[in-house]
Amino acid sequence: MHTNTSEEWAQLIFGNANLGDPRRTRRLALLASDMAENADSSIVKASDTPAKIEAAYRFIRNEKISPQAIADSGFSQTSEAVKQLPLVLAIQDTTGLTFKHSVCKELGDVNCANTLGKPSKTRTLYAHSTLAIDADTEHVIGLLDQYYWFRKSKVKGTKDQQQQRPYEEKESYRWQQTLMDIKNVQVNCQIYLTSATEKLTFMST
Repeated sequence: MHTNTSEEWAQLIFGNANLGDPRRTRRLALLASDMAENADSSIVKASDTPAKIEAAYRFIRNEKISPQAIADSGFSQTSEAVKQLPLVLAIQDTTGLTFKHSVCKELGDVNCANTLGKPSKTRTLYAHSTLAIDADTEHVIGLLDQYYWFRKSKVKGTKDQQQQRPYEEKESYRWQQTLMDIKNVQVNCQIYLTSATEKLTFMST
C-alpha cells in the first residue's frame, strides 16, 4: 500500500468507508490526511482554518458515524494488500492509552484491582492491535485487526473469584480471538501470527 502523499494514503484507507453519507466519507479522508501530515499535533493545530477545525469537531461529535465503520475501512484495505504478498507477519500486542483529562470519566481505571474500591484519577483505554508486516521487505502494511475496551472500577476479587469468570470475558481471550479472526482472512499467502511479548507463533493459511 505504497502512497506518495498523505492525501493519497487517506483516500486509499478511508475513501470507501461506509458512513451512511458520502460527505462524511470525504470529511473523514480530509481529516485523516490533515492528521497524518501533522501526526504530532492536535486537531486544532493540524487543521489550518477555523472552518476545518469546526468541521472536524462536528464529525467527531456526530453520533450517526460509527467508529467501527471507520476502523473496518482500514482493516479491509490491509486485507486486500496482504493478498498480494507471499508471506506476512501479523504482530499482536495490547497497549494502554492513558488519559488524565477531566472529561474522560467514561474510561476505566488503569488497574481494575482497586483495593479501596475508589476510582483512580487516571483513565485508560486498552487496545489490542494486530499489525501486518511484509516478511520479505519488513515494510508495515497496516492494521489487520483491533479490539478496544476499558476496565470497570471495582473492588479486587479473590483469586478464586477471578478464575470463575468466563474465559471470553477475560482480557487474555483477546489473543485467541485475534487468532480466530486472522484465520478468517481470505488470502492466498501464509500469515504468521506472533505475540510481541510472549514470543509465541501461530500459522494461518
